[in-house]
Amino acid sequence: EIARRYFQLPADVECQVAEGRAFLARTRRRFDAIVLDAYDGSEIPRQFLAPGFFALAKARMARRGAILLMNVIVADDADRTPDRIARAMGESFRHVRLLDCDGWMDRNALVMAGAVAGAARPKLLLKPERCARQIARELKDLVFRARRD
Repeated sequence: EIARRYFQLPADVECQVAEGRAFLARTRRRFDAIVLDAYDGSEIPRQFLAPGFFALAKARMARRGAILLMNVIVADDADRTPDRIARAMGESFRHVRLLDCDGWMDRNALVMAGAVAGAARPKLLLKPERCARQIARELKDLVFRARRD
């Protein structure tokens, strides 16, 4: 309900309210996209950081064209959380990409896997009701970058 009301999640997009790992473990369905934006306080729950989770997610993705997208809050340029997640994803996926913007504190980065080799940088398709300039600027600053080990 929150996603539909405040983030305009279209009615034809299925939304599951459940603990993500348990949901994926008990279903045999395959999905075109799995989007993970999960936090317990300021931390991503451990079950979503283990290579076993990424193998499970891959097993539940459609065979062609599917993506796994994970939103990660990054403290600063020295924070290697997205890089560690990308490394763990890489144990299950051939293609893993990081979309990030150096120089911003407490920012969001995206770690994505699956059919992402040719992914383009995001852009606004619809003008949001609030903070349109800020969002457009932040999207413009996002770039695909190499993993830092």
